[in-house]
Amino acid sequence: MLGKIDEESRVDFARSSPTIAINNRIGEIDKKLDILLDGYISEVVGETEYKRKKSSLLNERLRLKEKLSDLDSKGKGWLELSALRR
Repeated sequence: MLGKIDEESRVDFARSSPTIAINNRIGEIDKKLDILLDGYISEVVGETEYKRKKSSLLNERLRLKEKLSDLDSKGKGWLELSALRR
């Protein structure tokens, strides 16, 4: 039982650093999207530029979300395999 908890802790620690970095980057993108929208509403940014930049930011955000999902599924798979070996 304690061995399993130790393994889970190691996996959580190994995954936490990339996960934190990715979540921070997603937060930065969300802030940029808010600023971009404010600029568009204030007519500081034109429609074409707004759509181009918004699309770019949303694509990057989606890519990062997929990366988070991959990290999560890989970590769970590793735990399942280690549990089967016992």
